[in-house]
Formats: sequence, structure tokens, C-alpha cells
Amino acid sequence: MDPPPPPPPPPSPLAPAAPAALARAWPDANLTDALAALLNALDTALQRFEAEGFRPFRQRWMDSNAYTGREIVLFDQGQEVTRGIAVGVDESGQLLVDAPEGPRAVATGELSLRLAKERP
Repeated sequence: MDPPPPPPPPPSPLAPAAPAALARAWPDANLTDALAALLNALDTALQRFEAEGFRPFRQRWMDSNAYTGREIVLFDQGQEVTRGIAVGVDESGQLLVDAPEGPRAVATGELSLRLAKERP
């Protein structure tokens, strides 16, 4: 009788197996390559943002925004600040809201945005 085969070597810490979703999109990828690609893309985007601001990213953001055309509520520390229809963002990245009191451009990082029927 032959001895059992040796166990497989442990995965390399430098090239761990890719998660299933990544493996489907990029079959030969590993997490190291994926992270390197992500960081390279982020570095390029950050350099462009530093040089040009939000403007070159606006249309892509608008195409991906789940709230445009929907009624939203903005909260600050659990208190409703305003509500209205989300219009999108302007060239500087401010949220545009068609509020009952008129159009508003909101530029703060301390608000919570919810669909109007949702409550915190």
C-alpha cells in the first residue's frame, strides 16, 4: 500500500485566492493583483481630483446615483433638516435638492440622506 499523498502547500500570503465575484470578473486574479489595480486606479483618480476638482467625476456620479428624481429627507443628528426631490450634484459635488422652499445646494458631510418614506 502506498503512503497517502502529502497535503497541498498552504496558499501564498502574497497571492491569496480571489473571492468568487472577483474570480468571475477577472478569472486569473488574486487579491494582491486586485488590490494593486484598485490602488493604482485610486492614485490616478486622486491626482486628477487634486488637479481638476469634482467636475470630471460628476457625470459618472450622476449616472450611478440611486436618489436622482426621488424624494429624500436630510437629517442632521436625527433631526430633519430639509426634504425634497434629489436633483443630483453640481460641478463642485454639492447635493442639489428641489426643496419646498426652493432649490438648495447642500455641502456638508454631517448629514444623513434617506428616502422620504424612511426614518432613522
